[in-house]
Amino acid sequence: MDDLEHSEYLRPSLEIRAVHNLISRYWNVVAPPNSMMSGVNMSIILFLYEHRDEDVFQYDIEQELSITRSTASRVISLMEKKGYVERSSVPWDARVRKITLTGKASAIAEEVRNTADRLERTLFDGFTRDEQLWMMRAFERMQRNLLSTGLIGTGKELEDSLREPPDGSQACDSEERTASNADEITTDTTNTSNRRNEKGDALR
Repeated sequence: MDDLEHSEYLRPSLEIRAVHNLISRYWNVVAPPNSMMSGVNMSIILFLYEHRDEDVFQYDIEQELSITRSTASRVISLMEKKGYVERSSVPWDARVRKITLTGKASAIAEEVRNTADRLERTLFDGFTRDEQLWMMRAFERMQRNLLSTGLIGTGKELEDSLREPPDGSQACDSEERTASNADEITTDTTNTSNRRNEKGDALR
């Protein structure tokens, strides 16, 4: 890797994609036996488990995993068919569905979390604390750079539509409000929820 200093062009996108593919392969290997779960399935289970005391909606998952609405909808529907998640209405708007783990998924959630912890430790093996913090901040900056192009949306529209009005009136269903362009909307790290902020604070 010393040749990097002499390279005319640095291609972080290729390296990030390679790491992403290796992580996906790792998840597929360590998936619980006979679960038929993919890496993204386990990431969703982990996210729902860590926020099991909160209302979690599809948009939160889109934001956490930086995936489009159509991808999130397809994956969650498949997980629902497999019996890992269920959707239910919320008191403030019957059209909005929160997503929760079923007993089947909850039974393996702790195992998934332990596996995720091992993965994170493996990824940062040999890194100093300062290097870890620098890398996390670099990833956030790269996300902001991509979002600043305006080519992949900001996610702000969906975040606003999911927020319950302060007067208690019905909130507009995000899926109906953004039907025409929701597939183009992905995560905006400058407008993320407190969940992302909490994650960042844990690293500081």
